Amino acid sequence: MRVQDLNTWIGLLEVRPKSNNDILGGAPGAYTNVVCLANDVPDYSRKVKHALGALGLEVIWEDRVEPLDHRLVNHDISDELRECVNNLSEECPVLFDAFYVFESE
Repeated sequence: MRVQDLNTWIGLLEVRPKSNNDILGGAPGAYTNVVCLANDVPDYSRKVKHALGALGLEVIWEDRVEPLDHRLVNHDISDELRECVNNLSEECPVLFDAFYVFESE
């Protein structure tokens, strides 16, 4: 499928590091907004889980996964997240906003 045939999707995810992974600086987990070029929610989930898995993170839950244009009808996004959207490409179909760590479970 060509990248121009895909839509930009956005969602909020909770992630946790897999064992022996200090990517979150020892925190037990984090929240992050994730943008992704995808066909639908299952495609978004698959691509995002794969990208996070490559970082040694697992998805605990996803929330408010929807096409970006639907989100923008009632909500704005940060400049940083807008920059992520602008940088999506066939070579880089998934990008993360900042990881907001939490200190306890």
